[in-house]
Amino acid sequence: MKARKGFGWLANLYVKRVEAPFFARRLKKRLPFYQLQSPEQLPVMTINCCVSLSDDVDHSSCTDLMSSHGGFFSRLYGTTTAIEQNRVPQTQPQSQPQPQPQPNRSTFTMHGIALDQYKDFQQYKKALGKRSSFFLRHANKAAKAGYKVLEFSAANHSVDMVAIRRSMKVRSFGVMPDAWLANVKQFGGLPEQWSPTAATPCMQHWERLFGVFIDQPGHKQGGLLVDQQLVGYAILHRVGNMLTYRDFIGDGRFLGDGVMKLLHLHLMQWVLDSGNIEVVGVENFTYGSVERGSQGMFFWKKKALFAPYRVDIIQAALPDDFDGRQYLELNPDVAAAGDDPAQHYQVHGRFEKRAYRRG
Repeated sequence: MKARKGFGWLANLYVKRVEAPFFARRLKKRLPFYQLQSPEQLPVMTINCCVSLSDDVDHSSCTDLMSSHGGFFSRLYGTTTAIEQNRVPQTQPQSQPQPQPQPNRSTFTMHGIALDQYKDFQQYKKALGKRSSFFLRHANKAAKAGYKVLEFSAANHSVDMVAIRRSMKVRSFGVMPDAWLANVKQFGGLPEQWSPTAATPCMQHWERLFGVFIDQPGHKQGGLLVDQQLVGYAILHRVGNMLTYRDFIGDGRFLGDGVMKLLHLHLMQWVLDSGNIEVVGVENFTYGSVERGSQGMFFWKKKALFAPYRVDIIQAALPDDFDGRQYLELNPDVAAAGDDPAQHYQVHGRFEKRAYRRG
Protein backbone atom coordinates (compact mmCIF):
# COMPACT_ATOMS: atom_id res chain seq x y z
CA MET A 1 0.00 0.00 0.00
CA LYS A 2 1.53 3.27 -1.03
CA ALA A 3 1.77 6.21 1.28
CA ARG A 4 -1.10 8.64 1.34
CA LYS A 5 -0.69 11.55 -1.06
CA GLY A 6 -2.00 15.09 -1.14
CA PHE A 7 -4.27 15.07 1.87
CA GLY A 8 -2.06 12.96 4.15
CA TRP A 9 -2.54 15.43 6.98
CA LEU A 10 -6.32 15.08 6.68
CA ALA A 11 -6.11 11.27 6.70
CA ASN A 12 -3.87 11.42 9.76
CA LEU A 13 -6.30 13.78 11.50
CA TYR A 14 -9.23 11.45 10.76
CA VAL A 15 -7.34 8.40 12.03
CA LYS A 16 -6.19 10.17 15.18
CA ARG A 17 -9.37 12.03 16.13
CA VAL A 18 -12.12 9.75 14.80
CA GLU A 19 -10.96 6.24 13.97
CA ALA A 20 -8.56 5.62 16.87
CA PRO A 21 -10.98 6.63 19.68
CA PHE A 22 -13.83 4.71 18.04
CA PHE A 23 -11.79 1.51 17.71
CA ALA A 24 -10.40 1.92 21.24
CA ARG A 25 -13.92 2.08 22.67
CA ARG A 26 -15.02 -0.90 20.59
CA LEU A 27 -12.01 -2.95 21.70
CA LYS A 28 -12.75 -2.10 25.34
CA LYS A 29 -16.27 -3.49 24.90
CA ARG A 30 -15.18 -6.64 23.08
CA LEU A 31 -12.24 -7.82 25.19
CA PRO A 32 -14.45 -8.81 28.17
CA PHE A 33 -16.03 -11.47 25.96
CA TYR A 34 -12.62 -13.16 26.23
CA GLN A 35 -12.38 -12.50 29.98
CA LEU A 36 -9.85 -9.75 29.29
CA GLN A 37 -9.93 -6.16 30.50
CA SER A 38 -7.07 -4.45 28.64
CA PRO A 39 -4.79 -4.97 25.60
CA GLU A 40 -1.84 -5.48 27.98
CA GLN A 41 -3.33 -8.86 28.91
CA LEU A 42 -3.29 -10.14 25.33
CA PRO A 43 -0.95 -12.94 24.26
CA VAL A 44 1.53 -12.19 21.47
CA MET A 45 1.25 -13.62 17.95
CA THR A 46 4.48 -13.54 15.94
CA ILE A 47 4.09 -12.70 12.25
CA ASN A 48 7.04 -13.38 9.95
CA CYS A 49 6.17 -12.14 6.44
CA CYS A 50 9.61 -12.50 4.91
CA VAL A 51 10.54 -16.11 5.51
CA SER A 52 13.31 -17.42 3.29
CA LEU A 53 12.86 -16.88 -0.42
CA SER A 54 14.63 -19.34 -2.70
CA ASP A 55 16.49 -18.01 -5.72
CA ASP A 56 15.06 -20.47 -8.24
CA VAL A 57 11.53 -19.01 -8.64
CA ASP A 58 9.97 -15.70 -9.63
CA HIS A 59 9.07 -13.77 -6.46
CA SER A 60 7.20 -10.86 -8.04
CA SER A 61 3.90 -12.24 -6.70
CA CYS A 62 5.47 -12.50 -3.23
CA THR A 63 6.30 -8.81 -3.09
CA ASP A 64 2.86 -7.95 -4.47
CA LEU A 65 1.20 -9.95 -1.69
CA MET A 66 3.33 -8.46 1.06
CA SER A 67 2.75 -4.95 -0.26
CA SER A 68 -1.01 -5.52 -0.47
CA HIS A 69 -1.10 -6.28 3.26
CA GLY A 70 1.23 -3.41 4.14
CA GLY A 71 -1.51 -1.03 5.25
CA PHE A 72 -2.89 -3.57 7.69
CA PHE A 73 0.56 -4.51 8.97
CA SER A 74 1.40 -0.86 9.60
CA ARG A 75 -1.66 -0.60 11.86
CA LEU A 76 -0.30 -3.50 13.89
CA TYR A 77 2.96 -1.73 14.71
CA GLY A 78 1.54 0.00 17.73
CA THR A 79 0.96 -3.39 19.34
CA THR A 80 4.43 -4.85 18.76
CA THR A 81 6.49 -5.92 21.75
CA ALA A 82 9.28 -3.80 23.16
CA ILE A 83 11.79 -6.29 21.73
CA GLU A 84 10.43 -5.73 18.21
CA GLN A 85 10.51 -1.95 18.62
CA ASN A 86 14.26 -2.20 19.20
CA ARG A 87 14.90 -4.80 16.48
CA VAL A 88 15.58 -2.36 13.62
CA PRO A 89 19.35 -1.62 13.61
CA GLN A 90 20.66 1.92 13.97
CA THR A 91 22.52 2.63 10.73
CA GLN A 92 23.36 6.35 11.08
CA PRO A 93 26.27 7.64 13.21
CA GLN A 94 25.22 8.28 16.79
CA SER A 95 26.38 11.89 16.50
CA GLN A 96 23.47 12.50 14.12
CA PRO A 97 20.04 12.48 15.76
CA GLN A 98 17.80 9.77 14.35
CA PRO A 99 14.41 10.72 12.87
CA GLN A 100 11.92 10.18 15.68
CA PRO A 101 9.03 7.78 15.06
CA GLN A 102 5.64 9.40 15.05
CA PRO A 103 3.31 8.64 17.95
CA ASN A 104 0.97 5.74 17.33
CA ARG A 105 -2.10 7.08 15.51
CA SER A 106 -4.14 3.89 15.49
CA THR A 107 -3.54 0.21 15.99
CA PHE A 108 -5.41 -2.96 15.28
CA THR A 109 -5.66 -6.05 17.44
CA MET A 110 -5.20 -9.20 15.41
CA HIS A 111 -8.05 -11.70 15.37
CA GLY A 112 -6.35 -15.03 14.84
CA ILE A 113 -5.97 -18.71 15.63
CA ALA A 114 -2.56 -19.90 16.84
CA LEU A 115 -2.43 -23.26 15.11
CA ASP A 116 0.09 -24.84 17.50
CA GLN A 117 -2.65 -25.20 20.12
CA TYR A 118 -4.27 -27.94 18.00
CA LYS A 119 -2.39 -31.12 17.14
CA ASP A 120 -4.92 -31.95 14.41
CA PHE A 121 -8.33 -31.03 13.03
CA GLN A 122 -10.17 -33.38 15.40
CA GLN A 123 -8.80 -31.47 18.37
CA TYR A 124 -9.95 -28.21 16.80
CA LYS A 125 -13.42 -29.69 16.21
CA LYS A 126 -13.58 -30.86 19.82
CA ALA A 127 -12.71 -27.38 21.08
CA LEU A 128 -15.20 -25.89 18.65
CA GLY A 129 -17.93 -28.23 19.88
CA LYS A 130 -17.37 -27.10 23.47
CA ARG A 131 -17.49 -23.43 22.53
CA SER A 132 -20.18 -23.41 19.84
CA SER A 133 -21.78 -26.70 18.92
CA PHE A 134 -24.21 -24.87 16.61
CA PHE A 135 -21.22 -23.97 14.39
CA LEU A 136 -20.58 -27.66 13.74
CA ARG A 137 -24.28 -28.43 13.35
CA HIS A 138 -24.72 -25.74 10.70
CA ALA A 139 -21.64 -26.93 8.79
CA ASN A 140 -22.89 -30.52 8.91
CA LYS A 141 -26.30 -29.32 7.70
CA ALA A 142 -24.63 -27.72 4.67
CA ALA A 143 -22.65 -30.88 3.88
CA LYS A 144 -25.77 -33.07 4.12
CA ALA A 145 -27.62 -30.68 1.80
CA GLY A 146 -25.01 -31.35 -0.89
CA TYR A 147 -22.77 -28.30 -0.59
CA LYS A 148 -19.08 -29.00 -1.16
CA VAL A 149 -15.86 -27.00 -0.96
CA LEU A 150 -13.50 -26.90 -3.93
CA GLU A 151 -10.54 -24.83 -5.05
CA PHE A 152 -11.44 -22.84 -8.15
CA SER A 153 -10.32 -20.28 -10.69
CA ALA A 154 -12.17 -16.94 -10.69
CA ALA A 155 -12.11 -16.96 -14.50
CA ASN A 156 -14.55 -19.91 -14.53
CA HIS A 157 -17.13 -18.45 -12.12
CA SER A 158 -17.14 -14.69 -12.70
CA VAL A 159 -20.94 -14.48 -13.07
CA ASP A 160 -21.55 -16.24 -9.76
CA MET A 161 -18.90 -14.10 -8.01
CA VAL A 162 -20.74 -10.98 -9.14
CA ALA A 163 -24.05 -12.45 -7.97
CA ILE A 164 -22.54 -13.14 -4.55
CA ARG A 165 -21.24 -9.59 -4.18
CA ARG A 166 -24.55 -8.12 -5.36
CA SER A 167 -26.68 -10.33 -3.11
CA MET A 168 -26.50 -8.07 -0.01
CA LYS A 169 -26.36 -4.30 0.16
CA VAL A 170 -25.13 -4.21 3.77
CA ARG A 171 -22.66 -6.63 5.32
CA SER A 172 -20.60 -6.84 8.47
CA PHE A 173 -18.27 -4.01 7.43
CA GLY A 174 -21.09 -1.68 6.36
CA VAL A 175 -22.65 -0.70 3.05
CA MET A 176 -21.38 -2.76 0.10
CA PRO A 177 -20.68 -0.59 -2.96
CA ASP A 178 -20.27 -3.86 -4.90
CA ALA A 179 -23.98 -4.51 -4.39
CA TRP A 180 -24.45 -1.92 -7.15
CA LEU A 181 -21.06 -1.75 -8.89
CA ALA A 182 -19.76 -5.33 -9.16
CA ASN A 183 -19.40 -6.59 -12.73
CA VAL A 184 -17.79 -9.52 -14.50
CA LYS A 185 -14.89 -7.39 -15.77
CA GLN A 186 -13.55 -7.31 -12.20
CA PHE A 187 -13.17 -11.08 -12.37
CA GLY A 188 -11.80 -11.42 -15.87
CA GLY A 189 -15.00 -11.10 -17.93
CA LEU A 190 -17.26 -13.86 -19.20
CA PRO A 191 -15.36 -17.15 -19.53
CA GLU A 192 -14.88 -18.56 -23.00
CA GLN A 193 -13.15 -21.78 -22.01
CA TRP A 194 -12.28 -23.67 -18.85
CA SER A 195 -9.28 -22.24 -16.97
CA PRO A 196 -7.27 -24.49 -14.66
CA THR A 197 -6.21 -23.20 -11.25
CA ALA A 198 -2.85 -21.46 -11.39
CA ALA A 199 0.31 -23.14 -10.13
CA THR A 200 1.91 -21.81 -6.95
CA PRO A 201 5.45 -20.59 -7.78
CA CYS A 202 6.40 -19.90 -4.14
CA MET A 203 5.23 -22.05 -1.23
CA GLN A 204 5.70 -19.18 1.25
CA HIS A 205 3.57 -16.51 -0.46
CA TRP A 206 0.47 -17.30 -2.49
CA GLU A 207 -3.16 -16.56 -3.22
CA ARG A 208 -5.74 -19.33 -3.65
CA LEU A 209 -9.52 -19.32 -4.01
CA PHE A 210 -11.80 -21.84 -2.32
CA GLY A 211 -15.52 -21.87 -2.95
CA VAL A 212 -18.71 -23.53 -1.73
CA PHE A 213 -20.60 -25.16 -4.60
CA ILE A 214 -23.96 -26.85 -5.08
CA ASP A 215 -24.67 -29.08 -8.07
CA GLN A 216 -26.88 -27.36 -10.67
CA PRO A 217 -27.02 -29.33 -13.94
CA GLY A 218 -27.07 -26.93 -16.88
CA HIS A 219 -25.69 -24.00 -14.85
CA LYS A 220 -23.58 -21.69 -17.04
CA GLN A 221 -21.14 -18.81 -16.69
CA GLY A 222 -21.67 -16.92 -19.92
CA GLY A 223 -21.32 -19.64 -22.55
CA LEU A 224 -19.32 -21.98 -20.31
CA LEU A 225 -21.24 -24.94 -18.91
CA VAL A 226 -20.09 -25.55 -15.31
CA ASP A 227 -23.02 -27.63 -13.89
CA GLN A 228 -22.56 -26.20 -10.38
CA GLN A 229 -23.29 -22.89 -8.69
CA LEU A 230 -20.79 -20.99 -6.58
CA VAL A 231 -22.60 -19.69 -3.45
CA GLY A 232 -19.70 -18.44 -1.32
CA TYR A 233 -15.94 -18.15 -1.48
CA ALA A 234 -12.75 -17.25 0.34
CA ILE A 235 -9.66 -15.62 -1.12
CA LEU A 236 -6.92 -17.11 0.98
CA HIS A 237 -3.48 -15.54 1.26
CA ARG A 238 -0.35 -17.05 2.68
CA VAL A 239 2.18 -14.43 3.72
CA GLY A 240 5.14 -16.10 5.40
CA ASN A 241 3.97 -17.95 8.51
CA MET A 242 0.48 -16.45 8.33
CA LEU A 243 -2.63 -17.62 6.52
CA THR A 244 -5.35 -14.98 6.24
CA TYR A 245 -8.77 -14.39 4.74
CA ARG A 246 -8.45 -11.62 2.19
CA ASP A 247 -12.10 -12.10 1.20
CA PHE A 248 -14.70 -14.27 2.90
CA ILE A 249 -18.12 -13.72 1.42
CA GLY A 250 -21.31 -15.66 0.72
CA ASP A 251 -24.48 -15.25 -1.28
CA GLY A 252 -27.10 -13.87 1.09
CA ARG A 253 -29.68 -16.35 -0.22
CA PHE A 254 -27.61 -19.31 1.03
CA LEU A 255 -26.03 -18.05 4.27
CA GLY A 256 -28.76 -19.63 6.37
CA ASP A 257 -27.68 -23.05 5.09
CA GLY A 258 -24.36 -22.83 6.95
CA VAL A 259 -22.25 -22.64 3.79
CA MET A 260 -19.61 -20.27 5.22
CA LYS A 261 -19.18 -22.39 8.34
CA LEU A 262 -18.62 -25.38 6.08
CA LEU A 263 -16.03 -23.42 4.11
CA HIS A 264 -14.10 -22.36 7.23
CA LEU A 265 -14.08 -25.89 8.65
CA HIS A 266 -12.85 -27.30 5.34
CA LEU A 267 -9.94 -24.85 5.30
CA MET A 268 -9.02 -25.54 8.92
CA GLN A 269 -8.94 -29.26 8.14
CA TRP A 270 -6.78 -28.60 5.08
CA VAL A 271 -4.31 -26.57 7.15
CA LEU A 272 -4.16 -28.90 10.15
CA ASP A 273 -4.36 -32.34 8.52
CA SER A 274 -3.43 -32.28 4.84
CA GLY A 275 0.37 -32.10 5.18
CA ASN A 276 0.30 -30.18 1.88
CA ILE A 277 3.62 -28.48 1.15
CA GLU A 278 1.76 -25.20 0.58
CA VAL A 279 0.77 -25.00 4.26
CA VAL A 280 3.95 -26.37 5.83
CA GLY A 281 5.28 -23.71 8.20
CA VAL A 282 1.96 -21.89 8.61
CA GLU A 283 1.65 -21.01 12.29
CA ASN A 284 -1.23 -18.54 12.38
CA PHE A 285 -4.64 -18.30 10.73
CA THR A 286 -5.95 -14.73 10.87
CA TYR A 287 -9.14 -12.91 9.96
CA GLY A 288 -8.81 -9.15 10.23
CA SER A 289 -8.90 -7.30 13.53
CA VAL A 290 -11.01 -7.44 16.67
CA GLU A 291 -12.01 -3.79 16.31
CA ARG A 292 -13.41 -3.89 12.79
CA GLY A 293 -16.70 -5.35 11.63
CA SER A 294 -20.17 -5.66 13.07
CA GLN A 295 -21.04 -7.30 16.35
CA GLY A 296 -22.43 -10.23 14.36
CA MET A 297 -19.13 -10.77 12.57
CA PHE A 298 -17.25 -10.44 15.86
CA PHE A 299 -19.32 -13.22 17.43
CA TRP A 300 -19.03 -15.39 14.29
CA LYS A 301 -15.25 -15.23 14.55
CA LYS A 302 -15.31 -15.79 18.30
CA LYS A 303 -17.44 -18.92 17.83
CA ALA A 304 -14.93 -20.12 15.20
CA LEU A 305 -12.24 -19.77 17.94
CA PHE A 306 -10.51 -16.67 16.59
CA ALA A 307 -9.01 -14.81 19.55
CA PRO A 308 -7.38 -11.39 20.08
CA TYR A 309 -3.60 -11.03 19.94
CA ARG A 310 -0.97 -8.36 20.19
CA VAL A 311 1.44 -8.70 17.29
CA ASP A 312 5.20 -9.02 17.05
CA ILE A 313 6.15 -8.44 13.40
CA ILE A 314 9.54 -9.90 12.53
CA GLN A 315 11.31 -7.70 10.02
CA ALA A 316 14.06 -8.36 7.56
CA ALA A 317 17.03 -6.15 8.49
CA LEU A 318 17.20 -2.69 7.00
CA PRO A 319 19.85 -2.25 4.30
CA ASP A 320 23.21 -1.33 5.84
CA ASP A 321 23.23 1.95 3.93
CA PHE A 322 19.62 2.93 4.71
CA ASP A 323 19.33 6.67 5.36
CA GLY A 324 16.06 7.78 6.95
CA ARG A 325 16.43 11.46 6.07
CA GLN A 326 17.22 10.75 2.43
CA TYR A 327 14.31 8.32 2.28
CA LEU A 328 11.93 11.08 3.34
CA GLU A 329 13.51 13.55 0.89
CA LEU A 330 13.25 11.07 -1.99
CA ASN A 331 9.68 10.11 -1.02
CA PRO A 332 7.91 13.37 -0.08
CA ASP A 333 4.54 11.58 0.18
CA VAL A 334 5.95 9.58 3.10
CA ALA A 335 7.20 12.75 4.76
CA ALA A 336 3.84 14.48 4.19
CA ALA A 337 2.02 11.55 5.81
CA GLY A 338 4.20 11.88 8.91
CA ASP A 339 5.37 8.26 8.73
CA ASP A 340 8.52 6.97 10.38
CA PRO A 341 10.94 6.32 7.46
CA ALA A 342 12.34 3.00 8.71
CA GLN A 343 8.88 1.63 9.50
CA HIS A 344 7.47 2.80 6.15
CA TYR A 345 10.35 1.22 4.24
CA GLN A 346 9.94 -2.08 6.08
CA VAL A 347 6.18 -2.30 5.54
CA HIS A 348 5.76 -0.57 2.16
CA GLY A 349 8.87 0.83 0.52
CA ARG A 350 10.86 -2.41 0.34
CA PHE A 351 8.14 -4.06 -1.72
CA GLU A 352 7.41 -0.95 -3.79
CA LYS A 353 11.14 -0.75 -4.65
CA ARG A 354 11.40 2.83 -3.40
CA ALA A 355 14.79 4.58 -3.35
CA TYR A 356 16.18 5.10 0.15
CA ARG A 357 19.36 7.05 -0.65
CA ARG A 358 20.85 9.00 -3.53
CA GLY A 359 23.41 7.54 -5.87
